[in-house]
Amino acid sequence: MQTKARNGYLDFVKGIATFLVIWGHALADMDTGHVFSEIVAGQIIYSFHMPLFFIIGGYLLYFSVQRHSTRDLLVSRLKSLIWPLAVWGLGIRLPLNAIRHVITGSPFRYTTPISWVNAFTGPWFIWTFFCLSIYIILAAKAPSRKTKIAAVLFGGVILMLVPGRGTNILHLPDMLLGYWIGRYDILHKVKERFDSSQKKAGGLIICLAIYAAAFGTYMGTGSYTNEIFSLKNSIGGTIGRLTLHYVYSFAGVLLVMVLLLWIYTNVKDGRFSRLMRFTGTISLQSYLIQGYLMESLIPKCMGRIIDEKGYNPIYPNQAVYTLATFFASAAVMLVIQLFMYAVSGSRIELILFGRKTKRHRGRCSALNYS
Repeated sequence: MQTKARNGYLDFVKGIATFLVIWGHALADMDTGHVFSEIVAGQIIYSFHMPLFFIIGGYLLYFSVQRHSTRDLLVSRLKSLIWPLAVWGLGIRLPLNAIRHVITGSPFRYTTPISWVNAFTGPWFIWTFFCLSIYIILAAKAPSRKTKIAAVLFGGVILMLVPGRGTNILHLPDMLLGYWIGRYDILHKVKERFDSSQKKAGGLIICLAIYAAAFGTYMGTGSYTNEIFSLKNSIGGTIGRLTLHYVYSFAGVLLVMVLLLWIYTNVKDGRFSRLMRFTGTISLQSYLIQGYLMESLIPKCMGRIIDEKGYNPIYPNQAVYTLATFFASAAVMLVIQLFMYAVSGSRIELILFGRKTKRHRGRCSALNYS
């Protein structure tokens, strides 16, 4: 059952999700006229895109746990996750801020130990993914029932204490859900269940109805505010609101997974499919690069067009604003893809990201394990 073939479907999903991350950040960072919670595209994207990454990560982690030793798993996580955090957080962010301080006179933000920690954990998704991966690995690899319980309890306390803006605990259910999907082979069971186009279409309609109901309920309760809505209104709110957050997120993930499964298995394997699969293999690299572009380049360029205090006549409504951010995000992703295609498999990629990307040509199997 376990093969070395890449999971082309999951690469495709991660590629689409990577673009949604870029688009979501563009909506948030370029937003000066709209309240972000009023932008429908932003509401939809932020309902599922990060839980989707954590669920896929948990799914793939299950197979890694089955194949590798604890030591190998920990070492690989240090190389592929902690190294990029150190390079991009301390090795790039701090010097850039210092240069900006010297040239423009802007304040140097990293003068205390806490600020250095914040610089290191700035790419919060990677840091949270690392913490949750270590937690699940140690719990899964525990040799006995007693040590497993101890690892779960003690590790849970550690997760609440380490830096992470609360996302360590918030996204633990997402990672565990993905892990259990892999353990109980749910993805293959779903594929076998919806083996025809008619069944896939029926499943898609059902998932759409579930998501629409969850979306309406969640928005109707006023639970959404901004990018960190889950932190402000779930962890800081009631158990009922937290439960609603997970129902809403999982409904969105379910809809997207079924929709993309239908697209991936029915649409011709052309350039778009291969491009998205390649983007899926560089999702971590894309996340790091787009963070810097979205924090500085895009807002400054678009800020000249969008009035900071209201709507600019060029962008009179939400639809045009959404389209503008969509095309800006597509341009950013294209730049990232070209850069990564140029450096993939090279020493530059190894230094910047702690890994080398293998280029996979031709069509990948839709649901092979990776």
